[in-house]
Amino acid sequence: MKKNMKPNIGILESVHPEGIKLLKNIGKVYLDVNLSKSELYKKIHHYDVVIIKSNIQIDEKFINCAKRLKIVARAGTGVDNINLEYLKKKNINFFSTPQLASVSVSELTVSLILFQIKRLSDINRAVKNNDYRRHLFLSNDLSNLSVGLIGVGNAGIDVAKRLQAFGCKIYGFDNYSKFKSQFKKYNGVFVKSLKKLLSLSHIISFHVRLNKHTEHLLNLKNIKYLKKDSIIINTSRAKIIEEKAIILGLKKKLISKVCLDVLHPEMPYEKIPVKNNYSHKFLNNKNVYVTPHIGSMTDMTQKKIIFELISQIKKNLLKKSIKK
Repeated sequence: MKKNMKPNIGILESVHPEGIKLLKNIGKVYLDVNLSKSELYKKIHHYDVVIIKSNIQIDEKFINCAKRLKIVARAGTGVDNINLEYLKKKNINFFSTPQLASVSVSELTVSLILFQIKRLSDINRAVKNNDYRRHLFLSNDLSNLSVGLIGVGNAGIDVAKRLQAFGCKIYGFDNYSKFKSQFKKYNGVFVKSLKKLLSLSHIISFHVRLNKHTEHLLNLKNIKYLKKDSIIINTSRAKIIEEKAIILGLKKKLISKVCLDVLHPEMPYEKIPVKNNYSHKFLNNKNVYVTPHIGSMTDMTQKKIIFELISQIKKNLLKKSIKK
């Protein structure tokens, strides 16, 4: 990119419309969402900056083809779709927004917990079938249950903060948490092993990043420690849980319901249904409830995320121009 020349900014996954307007003041914006892989690779050599979420893979091939690339901006938290080491090797700046989605993710988590323990789906289905026998739909009080949080980082601590009001027991498993004293203030109790947390909790919610240490945290070997009829909530990454463990857990009634905000592979979020040939075994399982990775998809959170990315893009472009 020549000096004083505006950068080409490729928006490869949907961001808030207000952010797109602001980005047009910085550079030439290419709204290249919903491209096939071949279509994308025809264009990436033009980009100086790319904005992505979780579907686009920033791997070696992508980086090598994107000859002008100077900045990768991740609208969200996870980095499992990004080769950070290779970006560093190529002197390409990377930044994300790890803290900005924690409130919306925590609110979704609590919503899913209440949705399940109050049996809202079953009740709604019955009523629409003209069955109003409410005595058949006894539900649970959250104050009578225990919730285990695997990962007590930004999102996990925000979940604990909201759960405190319900009076339920809260357990946490995270040896590296920076919020240990805060967690205790919310009546949370840390346990030293995953096995212990699984055995104590009626509801288990995952809030960890995906890496080699967290892949398949819940698996075929440790589901035996679950309480009978446990509820599983995952708003982090799909591969945190082994799919076979969910299937076996449901079959053996160790698990009663599962709420997943993420599947592997991820859904084609930008495609319209008629052009979408995505399928997954969990989409047809009556005990598995799936949402399309909406943890951060609130109007306020999406605005915060894109505004923060724009601020970082400006700073990084300024630094690069000064160096020249």
